[in-house]
Amino acid sequence: MNSTIENLIAAFNRLPGLGRRTSERIAYMLVNDKYDTLEILIKALQKTYENITFCKICASITTVDCNPCEICINPKRDKNKICVVESSEELFKIESSKVFDGVYHILNGKISPISGINVNDLRIKELFERIFLKESKEVIFCFGDDVESAATMSYLKEKIKLKNKYVSCIDLNLLNSTPLEYVDAKTLGKAIIQRKEI
Repeated sequence: MNSTIENLIAAFNRLPGLGRRTSERIAYMLVNDKYDTLEILIKALQKTYENITFCKICASITTVDCNPCEICINPKRDKNKICVVESSEELFKIESSKVFDGVYHILNGKISPISGINVNDLRIKELFERIFLKESKEVIFCFGDDVESAATMSYLKEKIKLKNKYVSCIDLNLLNSTPLEYVDAKTLGKAIIQRKEI
C-alpha cells in the first residue's frame, strides 16, 4: 500500500470510535473527493492548530486571542460556584444547557491507579488554589458514577471540606448509570440544578 495513504489511515485510526475499516474509507474518500473536502479539512486543522489553546484559569479549550476564556472573564458569572469537570467536553455540554451561571475547573482526567493516573497528574493543585485563595463558596462535582469518578470525588471532597466549603454533586440518579459522554445536555443541566450536598 502507498505509504502516504497508509499514514493517513493510521492518523484517522488514532481517533476515538474509528476502526481500521472506517479509517480506510475516510482516507480514500478524501483522496478521491471532487469537492475539495481534503483542502477544507487541512485548512480547518491548520487554523485549529494555530489558534486553539487552553484557558490559563480553568483549562477549557479557548483561542490564543481569548485567554483567559470568555467564561472566566465574564463579570456576570458567579465566581463563588466552581463546577469541577473531567474535560472540556462536559463543560461545553453544560454550557449548552444554559442553566449554570458559575465558573468551571477542568481536572484533565480522574484518579485511576489502574491507568497510572494519580493526584499529581491532574490539575488538583490549581483547583485548590482557586478554591482557597479566591474564597469560592461552593464546589460542584460533575462526574459519573464509575469507580474512578467516585475515588476522585472522595479525595477532593475530604480536602475541600476541611476548609468549610459547601460541596455538592450532580444528581446521579438522573443519569441512570449512563457515562457522561453519552448524556445529553438537557439531562446534564437538570442534574446540576438538582445537585445534592455530599
